Amino acid sequence: MNWTFAGTASAANITDFTGGDINARPVLLCDPNRRPGTLAPDGSPYLIDVSCFAKPGTAGSIGGLQRNLIRLPNIYNTDVALFKNFRWGENRGLQFRWETYNLFNHTNYTDINGAMSFDANGVQTNTTFGTARAARSPRVMQVSLRLNF
Repeated sequence: MNWTFAGTASAANITDFTGGDINARPVLLCDPNRRPGTLAPDGSPYLIDVSCFAKPGTAGSIGGLQRNLIRLPNIYNTDVALFKNFRWGENRGLQFRWETYNLFNHTNYTDINGAMSFDANGVQTNTTFGTARAARSPRVMQVSLRLNF
């Protein structure tokens, strides 16, 4: 997951990790893996606590966000396969098969929007920061009929 700062700084003062607003790590205020249970203005759920991040306060500060600290929610996936074999003579048979992937159609998120943008006062302006950007496949079902001979 890439964390980026989209600030109002000009290209002349982009100094990476040592003195600018852009590409620096944020300041970590609390545990962001606590799911707040709230929604963004577009209806997307927040997957992390966005109030745990702040803009580094001084030039040269790179923040304290550790590598690989943010965790995605758990994956809940139930797959079911049912089949029935029908004998047809001594060496022949027919198999009816029904398979369902993600039976309960649980939404499994695969990516979080990590684009932070702060105004001049250090207030987060990206309302979709911390929301889901992608999800795994929804419920998929397939039916097959197999002839064995």
